[in-house]
Amino acid sequence: MSPAGSAEPRPAKHHSFQRNHTMNHTFAPFDEDLRDMRNDLLMMMKVARRNAKQAINALLKGDKEKANKVIAADEIVDALELQIDQKARMVIVHHQPVVSDLRTVFTTMKITTELERISDLATCIARVASERDLDVTTSEIEIMKPLLLNMFRLTRQAFKASDVTIAAQLIAYDSHLNNSCNAIQRVLHSLMVEDGRRTGECLAIGNIAKRIERMGDHLKNIGQMIIYQASGQEVRHIDPKELEALLSDDEDDLDDDA
Repeated sequence: MSPAGSAEPRPAKHHSFQRNHTMNHTFAPFDEDLRDMRNDLLMMMKVARRNAKQAINALLKGDKEKANKVIAADEIVDALELQIDQKARMVIVHHQPVVSDLRTVFTTMKITTELERISDLATCIARVASERDLDVTTSEIEIMKPLLLNMFRLTRQAFKASDVTIAAQLIAYDSHLNNSCNAIQRVLHSLMVEDGRRTGECLAIGNIAKRIERMGDHLKNIGQMIIYQASGQEVRHIDPKELEALLSDDEDDLDDDA
């Protein structure tokens, strides 16, 4: 879902890059270790998404019990991060993977760091929800929530399919999320000008909006990592239009090879 007046990112052909087993590792234990790491990462994505969703819900509904559950669940994400990091190091030591597989291992480690930071941000929101009652009267938080959850959905789909086109959509969604965050800051500023007694509450809500926006930044980072892992293209500093052209060029190359 996009904010009112914003169009969904336009559909595009999907690019999936699969590992060539005839050229890379065919060693069964290596493939099993990679699959094990991948499953752990998917579980970490699931828990991080649940923490983010429940933290925002706890804030909107004033549910302190749910907020405390989010705070406790952050330990699961921390444990998964350590577990994946240890497995990745063991894969490197035991199997000495070739370049394309080594890229997968390093990217996996970086993605876990992004997910851990997302869970930390969710925990911060949950702590606010558990410690104080906020009158969240602005609609922008409600708009930011489905945008963020859509980004989680796209992230999981892109990772599972190694689909660079889906991953690229995260950049567009992150832009929508940034716009929503800017909108709520303007609304809150107006509220503070009208009634100075609400300054503390407005600042607290503004900080929550910024934390949701930061979650989107981390998901966008993961999308860029998925593109790098799947295609070998470094896109962190590429303009969205340049990225679209780059992916289009890749598609032409694939068509030529057909």
